[in-house]
Amino acid sequence: MNKIPNKGQDQQQILAQLKAFKGQDLPWQAGKIFAYIYQTTPEAKAVAEAAYLSFLPENGLDPTAFPSLLHLEQQIIGQLAPLLGGNEEVKGNCTSGGTESVILAVKAARDYARAKYPNQKEFEILVPSTAHPCFYKAAHYLNIGIQAIDVDPQTQRLKVADMRAAISEKTILLVGSAPSYAHGVMDPIAELSDLALEKDLLLHVDACVGGMYLPFFAAVGP
Repeated sequence: MNKIPNKGQDQQQILAQLKAFKGQDLPWQAGKIFAYIYQTTPEAKAVAEAAYLSFLPENGLDPTAFPSLLHLEQQIIGQLAPLLGGNEEVKGNCTSGGTESVILAVKAARDYARAKYPNQKEFEILVPSTAHPCFYKAAHYLNIGIQAIDVDPQTQRLKVADMRAAISEKTILLVGSAPSYAHGVMDPIAELSDLALEKDLLLHVDACVGGMYLPFFAAVGP
C-alpha cells in the first residue's frame, strides 16, 4: 500500500518515475492503436500541448471567474453545430467524455418525462444491444429502467421494427449509435428519428466516435 512520503522528491526523480510508469503502455505513437488516442503531426501536437498548459490552472467550474473557458466552449459548440446539421439556435456544453455526455442526455430525458408526466413513477429507455455500456450506468445512477433491443445477427444493425415493438407507456428515450463503439456499425438514425417524432419521444444519437468523422465522410462521398 502506497503512503504519502515523509520527504518529497526533486523534479528529475518525479519525471523519471513517471516515465518508468509508462513502460508497459502501448506504443500509440506508431499508429498501432485503434482507439483512445490518435497520432497527429508534430506541429499540431506542439500547439495542443502549449494550449493545454496555458489553461492548466484555470477551472471551468465557474465561468464568471474564468470567462475565457466559457468563450472557448461556445466557440467549439458553434463550430461543431453546422457539422451536425444545427444552426445558431443549438445549445450545448463540453463534458469530460462520452460517459458523462450520455448520463446528461439520459438525465435530461428523465427530467423532461417527470415534468411532462408528473404522476408516472416508472420510466425506461430503449437501446440497441450494441449500445455503449455507459447507458446502463446512466440508467442505474438515475433509477430508471433500460431495455436492450437485439440487433440483426448478421449486420449488427438495429431493426427499427423491433424498437417500435418495444415502445411502451414507460418509454421516454430511444437510442441509436452512429456508429456503435465496439462494432463500427451505423444504426438507422433517420428512421429512428421518424419513429421518435411519430411517438412523441426523445431520441439520443450516440456519436462519440462518429460525430467528428461522419460529417467529413459525407462531404467526401463514397
